[in-house]
Formats: sequence, C-alpha cells, structure tokens
Amino acid sequence: MTLETLQEVIVDSQDGYKFIVANVTDGNGGTRMVIRANQDCDYHQDILALLRREVRPHGLDAHCTGGGRIEINPAEKTIRIWDYSENFGEENDRKETVRMLQAAFPDVQVSGQ
Repeated sequence: MTLETLQEVIVDSQDGYKFIVANVTDGNGGTRMVIRANQDCDYHQDILALLRREVRPHGLDAHCTGGGRIEINPAEKTIRIWDYSENFGEENDRKETVRMLQAAFPDVQVSGQ
C-alpha cells in the first residue's frame, strides 16, 4: 500500500456512529486526507487506532485532524455528518469532508452541519 493506493473513504454502510478525518503521511513529505467510520468503535481514538494498524505496516502514519458523527440511511440514500470529536475537535474543512463523502457515494445525498 502507498498513499496513492490508500482508499480515501471507508465507512460502514448504515446506521449512526462516529467518524474521523485524518492525514496519512509517508515520511517523505507526502500526505493524503482520508475518512474512516466504524460502527464498532465507541470512541474517535479507536477509529484512529484501526487506521494506524491499517497503514503502519506499509511505512505510513496517520494523524487525526478531527471528526464527528455520521448517520447513513440507505433507504433514503442520505448521509448526514454533524458534531465534533471531544479529543480531536471538528475537522478543518467540513465542506471538504462532505465533498469526499459525496465523491465516494455519488448516488447518495450528503449533508454536513
């Protein structure tokens, strides 16, 4: 895995839970912003730990820039993000998070507050 092959958005497909936005770096000045959401994680730092386990074997590292809550409704084809992480705050650019989610799920209406 490299920064170029790293999947930008990975979220579980339904219900509500927490998400993070993180910068993944390669140690050579390269960086890529990613979104991760896992309904089995109770805390934002748990999602970051999973991401680090995903990327570190490939010489990459991850640093959380913020997060919040995400709700996915497949029946209505909607994704809604809101709130913030108590540990990491709100991501730097919520509009960019919405754009990334919309690109990953083009048939779904994405909104952010």
